[in-house]
Amino acid sequence: MIIDGFTITGGWVMTSLPTPSVSYLVVAGGGGGGGGVTNGTGGATETGGGAGAGGFRTATGFIVATSTPYTVTIGGGGISNTAGTDSVFSSITSTGGGFGGKLGSGNGSTGGSGGGGFEEGAAPAAGNTPATNPSQGNGGGTGSGITFGNGGGGGGAGGVGGNAGASAGVGGIGAISTLSTSFVGTASISSNTSLNITAVTSGVIKIGTQVTGTNIPAGAYITALGTGTGGIGTYTMNAAATATTTGVNITSSGVYYAGGGGGSSRLTAGALGGAGGGGAGSASGPGSAGSTNTGGGGGGGSANLNGQGGTGGSGIVIISYPDAYAPAVSAPNATYVVEGGFRIYTWTTSGSITF
Repeated sequence: MIIDGFTITGGWVMTSLPTPSVSYLVVAGGGGGGGGVTNGTGGATETGGGAGAGGFRTATGFIVATSTPYTVTIGGGGISNTAGTDSVFSSITSTGGGFGGKLGSGNGSTGGSGGGGFEEGAAPAAGNTPATNPSQGNGGGTGSGITFGNGGGGGGAGGVGGNAGASAGVGGIGAISTLSTSFVGTASISSNTSLNITAVTSGVIKIGTQVTGTNIPAGAYITALGTGTGGIGTYTMNAAATATTTGVNITSSGVYYAGGGGGSSRLTAGALGGAGGGGAGSASGPGSAGSTNTGGGGGGGSANLNGQGGTGGSGIVIISYPDAYAPAVSAPNATYVVEGGFRIYTWTTSGSITF
C-alpha cells in the first residue's frame, strides 16, 4: 500500500518515485575513419584521418515525472567517411562523431568530436572542430602535409586528436564517467599488459575501465576482455605493468567513453585510438573499428587505393538514481543492476524508460 508517497513492502519503506532527479550519460555513435585514396599524381596515395568520437553529455539533477515514457535512442557508428548518428535521452541529444578526412572528400567533418585531417601533399590538412555544443567533445588533429605523410587523429570527449608529423596522429582521449559503481578487487600482474583479476569486492571491470594499482602505470585502462567478462578472469591493459606482483589491490576512478580514432600512415604503423573505444589507424589495410557501445571513433583508413576507414563505435545511454526510490515501471531493452546504493539502467540498443 502507499501512504504519503511511500510504498510499504514486507516491513521495508521505499519511496514511490514521484518526480526524482536522475543522472545520465548519453554517448553518440563515433564517426567513420577516412579512407586512403590515389591522388592521380604518379599513383601516389593519400592517408586518411582518424574519426571523431561521438558526443559525450553527462549531468545530474534531471527531473522526471511518473507515468511518462522517456525515449532512448542509441546512435550507430558511421562507416568509412561517414559521420556517426546521434544518441538521445528525452530532451538530451549527443551529436554523432565527425568522420576522418580523405582526399576528394574534404577535411572530414564536425561532430560530437571532429575528425582528423588527411595527408595533403605540401600542406597540412586541418582537423575538424566539434559540433555547435563544444562541451560534447574536441577537435581533430591536422594531417602532416609531407611526402609519405600521415593522417591526424580524431578528437575525443576528453582531449583533442593528435597532429600528424613523422608519424600518424593519435586519437584524442575519451572522458571518464562515474555513473557505474567503481571497480575494486585484487589481481596478479606480470611485466606485460595482462591483468588477472583474482577477487572482486565491488563493481564490474569492462573495456574502458581505468585501473590503478602497485606497478601499474598511471593512465592504464582495459582495452580487451580475456577470460574475464566483468569479474574474475584475465583482461588486457593498454600499458604493461612494471613488475610481476601478486595480491595487487585494484581500484578504478571510472570508465572511459568516447575516444577518437587514430590516423593512418603510409610507411609506419597507424596511430592508436584514444582511451574510450577509439579505433587504431592502419598502413596496409582497413582502419580498426571503434569499440561498440562506447562512442569510439573509427580508425583512419589505409594508404592503399580505396582503403576503408574503420567503422565508428556505437553509442550508449546510462541512467542512475538512488535505490531509495522504487525501480522504473518499465525500461525496454535496458540492462538493470543495483550497485553501490544506485539503480543503474544501461541501453546499447534503442528503447525507453517509464518511472
